[in-house]
Amino acid sequence: MAVTTIPTAGIADDAVTTAKTSYSAFPFRNLIINGDMSIAQRGTSFTGVTTSAYHLDRFSTYVSNDGALTVSQSTDAPNGFSNSYKLEVTTADTSIGSNQYAQVGHKIEAQNLQHLSYGTSSAKTVTLSFWVKSIKPVHIVFVIAKMIQHDMIMFPNT
Repeated sequence: MAVTTIPTAGIADDAVTTAKTSYSAFPFRNLIINGDMSIAQRGTSFTGVTTSAYHLDRFSTYVSNDGALTVSQSTDAPNGFSNSYKLEVTTADTSIGSNQYAQVGHKIEAQNLQHLSYGTSSAKTVTLSFWVKSIKPVHIVFVIAKMIQHDMIMFPNT
């Protein structure tokens, strides 16, 4: 059946308001996209990782050491989640230098942060929560960096 006209509905002038069409007050309540690790378009397991790259969607592994890692989408996850980001040392670097590291990163685009009013007197508070499971003690440093001005805030934790 060919459609020659598209039926339309009449809309009263007062039915469309700015409040109904404007920016939501609570977009992206969780600013971490794919924080539940449910999306893995590039694959679910990456072995022999020795260089920095994107793995699970929106997450990167940054590597500068002489070891090797396996990055995978794991089903070992906290209650309420189906997946997690698993980082496993497959070849240990036995002599870590002061400039060597292995990091997991997630970048949030500035356009998705505008509602926080960063840099103004009405800046909003942000809460960060994450889950770490390790068979050995780990040293975690959480960093918030504003890449344009190279501002950096570090939150060390063990």
